[in-house]
Amino acid sequence: MLLYALCMLEISGVMRNMKQLFSFLGFGVACYVLEVASVHFSIPFGTYGYTSVLGSPVYGVPFTIVFAWIAVFINCWGLAISAGRFWQALETACYIVLFDLILDPVAIFEGYWEWNANGFYYGIPLQNFLSWFVIAFLFALLLNKHHSKSTTKRMIFVLYGMQILLFSSIAAKHGEFLVFLIGIVILVIGGSLYYARSKKQ
Repeated sequence: MLLYALCMLEISGVMRNMKQLFSFLGFGVACYVLEVASVHFSIPFGTYGYTSVLGSPVYGVPFTIVFAWIAVFINCWGLAISAGRFWQALETACYIVLFDLILDPVAIFEGYWEWNANGFYYGIPLQNFLSWFVIAFLFALLLNKHHSKSTTKRMIFVLYGMQILLFSSIAAKHGEFLVFLIGIVILVIGGSLYYARSKKQ
């Protein structure tokens, strides 16, 4: 996760902008605090608990989660190509929820964390996905609209696709083909739409 975060920070150019770098580090820490609150009080994501697979939990949450939040957010924010800050924030939030549709079930299969809820999707409550959406939307809304080069955009898209494919493949390994199929649909439809929109710009 640290490597993924460093990769996204470098590719997106955040590493060369100290103000943005500290903003993202603050975002990661803030999300860590929200995770701690959720583990202990079920707010905002719901009721769940971490195992020690991702590292020794500190206040119930492994600190590596900070880097996971930073990496995933930058990856999704970097994909957003809509005009205007509001629409770019909305697009970022949609990408991050689609990512979590694959990540969260696989995390359960792999024993990263365990949900103590009767959610509609592999025991994961709707509250979790809504929280991901709202957090990503609000933080993206605070950021200045980015203008990445087309080559950088392609690299960011490839990394996003590789993450989706990786977690989808792990789901298939566990025999969870619904998650695998959702991942493939995201890749095919999302890739086609992204390619078409990129050509127009």
